[in-house]
Amino acid sequence: MIRKPISGPKSKELLKVKEKYVPKGVFNTVPTFIKRGEGAVIEDVDGEIYY
Repeated sequence: MIRKPISGPKSKELLKVKEKYVPKGVFNTVPTFIKRGEGAVIEDVDGEIYY
């Protein structure tokens, strides 16, 4: 689970758009915007790597 706050500029901009157009709900809780993933490693739109 990703627990660090959004810090990158692309993620912050996408979060503004998401909050405007996507309704909040039980399954809409991940504030991370994934660019790609492989196995247990994911990369967000700002280039942050999560293991």
